[in-house]
Amino acid sequence: MSRMRILCNNGFYGLLLMHARIAVSDEQETVWVNDGDKITFNPDHLLNLSDAELDEVLIDEIIQIMLNHLGQKGNPDESGYDVWRAYVFRAAEVMKSRRILANDTGCGDIPDSVQRYVDEIKNPQTDWRTVLNEFIQEDIVDYSFTPSDRRFGDSPFFLPDFNEKDERIEKVLFMIDTSGSMSDDTVTTVCSEVRGAIEQFGGKLEGWLGFFDGEVVEPKAFSNEEEFEIIRPKGGGGTNFDNIFKYVNESMSSEEIMSIVILTDGYAPFPDERETHGTPVLWLITNEDVTPPWGKVTRIRDTIN
Repeated sequence: MSRMRILCNNGFYGLLLMHARIAVSDEQETVWVNDGDKITFNPDHLLNLSDAELDEVLIDEIIQIMLNHLGQKGNPDESGYDVWRAYVFRAAEVMKSRRILANDTGCGDIPDSVQRYVDEIKNPQTDWRTVLNEFIQEDIVDYSFTPSDRRFGDSPFFLPDFNEKDERIEKVLFMIDTSGSMSDDTVTTVCSEVRGAIEQFGGKLEGWLGFFDGEVVEPKAFSNEEEFEIIRPKGGGGTNFDNIFKYVNESMSSEEIMSIVILTDGYAPFPDERETHGTPVLWLITNEDVTPPWGKVTRIRDTIN
């Protein structure tokens, strides 16, 4: 009943409490956290708490669990950080959606005391400005005939001007693997990578976001973070990379897609490179085990490994 009250009155902490275990023991006098995510009460102490006191205690303890796990960042021997990272991120997303649906800036807010941890969780692992610029623009030369060199405006010769590279990236198709081998936590991680790409380019990244397993979910266009936020993952079956290129060639031929970024664990047969029809492909792989036989490859860490 306490967890339900907290869920209604302070949803962020209530959602996190759904992932905590509750136990009783007389090993200590009051309440403590043990085994990473277990809140253990002394039964006599528990019976003496009012409803309001119990709610306050549970909120204090879930904050302790969250901060303990998030404090393990950078220690590869601690798996709790990755699991609770996903829990906190997901709870933050739910609360943000609740606020939007309620059209109320006060409904569903994340407490200020944990906002910095949520902001940190949203940071992608990938330096997208470097990756996408190298991947997409590596063949663009610095000389362009648009515009021409103004120093020779009165000349009969049409000469190129030396222009700085424009970091604007357009017409990129992001495809996220939502097959059965991709856990919810892993899908959350790769979605964070796409969001991170949008944030890092500061409004200069446009394209489409789609999902695939054995079939392709129709990609949706985005040009900013707000449009990205309303796109929700779909899928859960087997994995088929061939269908991505079949869909692009049959259903998006008029879009002039400049490049395709596929975020996946790679556990499926790879198609022949000829199926791309010359469109550059970047594979973002969530493990160190799989290496695509063609295309460019970068890797992110799977949050459940």
